[in-house]
Amino acid sequence: MKKYFILMCSTYFLMSCGQEVNTAEEVDGVAPADHRIFITSSVHTGNLGSINAANTICDNLAKAAGLTRIYVAILSAGETRPATSLGFTGGVYIVDSNQTAHLVVASGVDLWLAEDKQLLNRINVNENGATVSETPWTGTVVEGAGGVDNCSDWLSDSSSVNGFHGSSDQFDDRWVENTTSACNVTHPLFCISQ
Repeated sequence: MKKYFILMCSTYFLMSCGQEVNTAEEVDGVAPADHRIFITSSVHTGNLGSINAANTICDNLAKAAGLTRIYVAILSAGETRPATSLGFTGGVYIVDSNQTAHLVVASGVDLWLAEDKQLLNRINVNENGATVSETPWTGTVVEGAGGVDNCSDWLSDSSSVNGFHGSSDQFDDRWVENTTSACNVTHPLFCISQ
Protein backbone atom coordinates (compact mmCIF):
# COMPACT_ATOMS: atom_id res chain seq x y z
CA MET A 1 0.00 0.00 0.00
CA LYS A 2 2.85 2.34 0.88
CA LYS A 3 4.51 1.68 -2.51
CA TYR A 4 1.21 2.32 -4.27
CA PHE A 5 0.84 5.65 -2.44
CA ILE A 6 4.39 6.70 -3.35
CA LEU A 7 3.80 5.70 -6.96
CA MET A 8 0.54 7.72 -7.10
CA CYS A 9 2.24 10.78 -5.55
CA SER A 10 5.15 10.51 -7.97
CA THR A 11 2.78 10.20 -10.92
CA TYR A 12 0.77 13.23 -9.76
CA PHE A 13 3.97 15.26 -9.28
CA LEU A 14 5.25 14.38 -12.75
CA MET A 15 1.90 15.14 -14.36
CA SER A 16 1.71 18.47 -12.53
CA CYS A 17 5.19 19.36 -13.68
CA GLY A 18 4.22 18.58 -17.24
CA GLN A 19 1.19 20.85 -17.02
CA GLU A 20 3.22 23.70 -15.57
CA VAL A 21 5.74 23.42 -18.40
CA ASN A 22 2.94 23.52 -20.99
CA THR A 23 1.42 26.60 -19.34
CA ALA A 24 4.80 28.32 -19.23
CA GLU A 25 5.26 27.78 -22.97
CA GLU A 26 2.55 30.29 -23.80
CA VAL A 27 2.96 33.94 -22.90
CA ASP A 28 -0.08 36.20 -23.30
CA GLY A 29 -1.87 33.40 -25.13
CA VAL A 30 0.77 32.72 -27.80
CA ALA A 31 4.03 30.77 -28.07
CA PRO A 32 7.21 32.60 -26.97
CA ALA A 33 8.42 33.10 -30.56
CA ASP A 34 5.06 34.48 -31.69
CA HIS A 35 3.43 37.88 -31.18
CA ARG A 36 0.07 39.11 -29.95
CA ILE A 37 -1.50 42.14 -31.63
CA PHE A 38 -4.47 44.19 -30.47
CA ILE A 39 -6.25 47.52 -30.81
CA THR A 40 -6.32 49.78 -27.77
CA SER A 41 -9.61 50.16 -25.93
CA SER A 42 -8.67 53.82 -25.41
CA VAL A 43 -8.84 56.47 -28.14
CA HIS A 44 -6.56 59.48 -28.62
CA THR A 45 -6.17 62.58 -30.74
CA GLY A 46 -3.13 62.74 -32.99
CA ASN A 47 -1.22 64.49 -30.22
CA LEU A 48 0.17 61.32 -28.69
CA GLY A 49 3.28 63.13 -27.44
CA SER A 50 5.71 60.82 -29.30
CA ILE A 51 6.04 57.23 -30.40
CA ASN A 52 7.54 56.42 -27.00
CA ALA A 53 4.41 57.86 -25.34
CA ALA A 54 2.26 55.73 -27.64
CA ASN A 55 4.34 52.68 -26.68
CA THR A 56 3.63 53.47 -23.04
CA ILE A 57 -0.12 53.62 -23.78
CA CYS A 58 0.09 50.16 -25.37
CA ASP A 59 2.15 48.66 -22.57
CA ASN A 60 0.03 50.13 -19.76
CA LEU A 61 -3.20 48.84 -21.32
CA ALA A 62 -1.61 45.41 -21.82
CA LYS A 63 -0.48 45.26 -18.19
CA ALA A 64 -3.94 46.36 -16.98
CA ALA A 65 -5.40 43.46 -19.01
CA GLY A 66 -3.03 41.01 -17.31
CA LEU A 67 -0.59 40.67 -20.22
CA THR A 68 3.09 40.38 -19.35
CA ARG A 69 5.10 41.05 -22.50
CA ILE A 70 6.25 44.46 -23.66
CA TYR A 71 3.81 46.02 -26.15
CA VAL A 72 4.59 48.80 -28.59
CA ALA A 73 2.53 50.87 -31.01
CA ILE A 74 2.58 50.33 -34.77
CA LEU A 75 3.33 53.91 -35.78
CA SER A 76 5.62 55.78 -38.14
CA ALA A 77 7.18 59.15 -37.38
CA GLY A 78 10.48 60.77 -38.27
CA GLU A 79 12.95 57.97 -38.94
CA THR A 80 10.90 55.36 -37.08
CA ARG A 81 9.30 52.82 -39.41
CA PRO A 82 7.55 49.68 -38.09
CA ALA A 83 9.10 47.48 -40.79
CA THR A 84 12.56 48.22 -39.40
CA SER A 85 11.94 49.23 -35.78
CA LEU A 86 9.80 46.27 -34.67
CA GLY A 87 11.30 42.85 -34.05
CA PHE A 88 9.51 39.78 -35.41
CA THR A 89 10.55 36.17 -34.99
CA GLY A 90 7.30 34.29 -35.50
CA GLY A 91 3.63 34.48 -36.28
CA VAL A 92 1.24 37.24 -35.28
CA TYR A 93 -2.05 36.40 -33.52
CA ILE A 94 -5.13 38.06 -32.15
CA VAL A 95 -6.50 36.49 -28.97
CA ASP A 96 -10.26 36.62 -28.44
CA SER A 97 -12.26 36.86 -25.22
CA ASN A 98 -12.29 33.05 -24.95
CA GLN A 99 -8.46 33.12 -24.93
CA THR A 100 -8.38 31.47 -28.36
CA ALA A 101 -5.51 32.61 -30.57
CA HIS A 102 -6.24 33.28 -34.25
CA LEU A 103 -3.37 33.54 -36.71
CA VAL A 104 -3.12 36.85 -38.59
CA VAL A 105 0.13 36.18 -40.46
CA ALA A 106 2.58 33.27 -40.22
CA SER A 107 5.54 35.64 -39.99
CA GLY A 108 5.57 39.18 -38.64
CA VAL A 109 7.21 40.51 -41.78
CA ASP A 110 4.10 39.39 -43.69
CA LEU A 111 2.21 42.26 -42.06
CA TRP A 112 3.98 44.49 -44.58
CA LEU A 113 3.04 42.27 -47.55
CA ALA A 114 -0.74 42.62 -47.23
CA GLU A 115 -0.90 44.33 -50.61
CA ASP A 116 0.06 41.00 -52.23
CA LYS A 117 -1.43 38.50 -49.78
CA GLN A 118 -4.26 38.98 -47.36
CA LEU A 119 -4.25 38.66 -43.61
CA LEU A 120 -5.65 35.32 -42.40
CA ASN A 121 -7.75 37.09 -39.76
CA ARG A 122 -8.65 40.72 -39.26
CA ILE A 123 -6.90 42.61 -36.48
CA ASN A 124 -10.14 43.39 -34.69
CA VAL A 125 -9.79 42.68 -30.97
CA ASN A 126 -8.66 44.90 -28.11
CA GLU A 127 -6.30 44.05 -25.26
CA ASN A 128 -9.16 42.33 -23.41
CA GLY A 129 -10.05 40.15 -26.41
CA ALA A 130 -13.29 42.01 -27.20
CA THR A 131 -14.13 42.28 -30.91
CA VAL A 132 -14.06 45.88 -32.15
CA SER A 133 -14.53 47.81 -35.37
CA GLU A 134 -11.99 50.63 -35.26
CA THR A 135 -9.65 52.78 -37.35
CA PRO A 136 -6.32 52.99 -35.47
CA TRP A 137 -3.73 55.71 -36.09
CA THR A 138 -0.70 54.37 -38.00
CA GLY A 139 1.05 57.03 -40.10
CA THR A 140 2.22 53.97 -42.00
CA VAL A 141 1.81 52.48 -45.47
CA VAL A 142 1.48 48.77 -46.18
CA GLU A 143 5.22 48.25 -46.67
CA GLY A 144 5.71 49.23 -43.02
CA ALA A 145 7.17 52.60 -43.99
CA GLY A 146 6.21 56.16 -43.16
CA GLY A 147 6.25 59.20 -45.38
CA VAL A 148 2.50 59.80 -45.02
CA ASP A 149 0.51 62.11 -42.76
CA ASN A 150 1.32 61.52 -39.10
CA CYS A 151 -0.11 64.47 -37.15
CA SER A 152 3.28 66.25 -37.23
CA ASP A 153 5.09 63.23 -35.78
CA TRP A 154 2.17 62.63 -33.38
CA LEU A 155 2.53 66.06 -31.77
CA SER A 156 -0.57 67.77 -33.21
CA ASP A 157 -4.25 67.67 -32.43
CA SER A 158 -5.07 70.39 -34.95
CA SER A 159 -8.08 70.09 -37.21
CA SER A 160 -5.94 71.45 -40.06
CA VAL A 161 -3.33 68.65 -39.82
CA ASN A 162 -3.97 65.03 -40.86
CA GLY A 163 -2.89 61.60 -39.74
CA PHE A 164 -3.08 58.29 -41.57
CA HIS A 165 -4.99 55.41 -40.03
CA GLY A 166 -5.84 51.80 -40.81
CA SER A 167 -9.01 49.75 -40.38
CA SER A 168 -9.75 46.71 -38.25
CA ASP A 169 -12.36 45.57 -40.77
CA GLN A 170 -9.87 44.87 -43.57
CA PHE A 171 -7.91 41.77 -44.60
CA ASP A 172 -5.73 43.62 -47.13
CA ASP A 173 -3.30 46.54 -47.01
CA ARG A 174 -6.07 48.79 -45.68
CA TRP A 175 -5.55 47.26 -42.23
CA VAL A 176 -2.68 49.76 -41.87
CA GLU A 177 -3.13 52.09 -44.85
CA ASN A 178 -6.80 53.08 -45.08
CA THR A 179 -7.29 56.87 -45.14
CA THR A 180 -6.62 60.07 -43.18
CA SER A 181 -8.40 61.97 -40.45
CA ALA A 182 -7.90 65.40 -38.97
CA CYS A 183 -5.66 65.15 -35.91
CA ASN A 184 -8.31 66.47 -33.54
CA VAL A 185 -10.34 63.30 -34.18
CA THR A 186 -9.79 60.41 -31.75
CA HIS A 187 -8.64 56.95 -32.82
CA PRO A 188 -7.16 53.95 -31.01
CA LEU A 189 -3.73 52.40 -31.69
CA PHE A 190 -2.48 49.05 -32.95
CA CYS A 191 -0.19 47.43 -30.35
CA ILE A 192 2.04 44.39 -30.75
CA SER A 193 4.21 42.37 -28.39
CA GLN A 194 7.97 42.39 -28.72
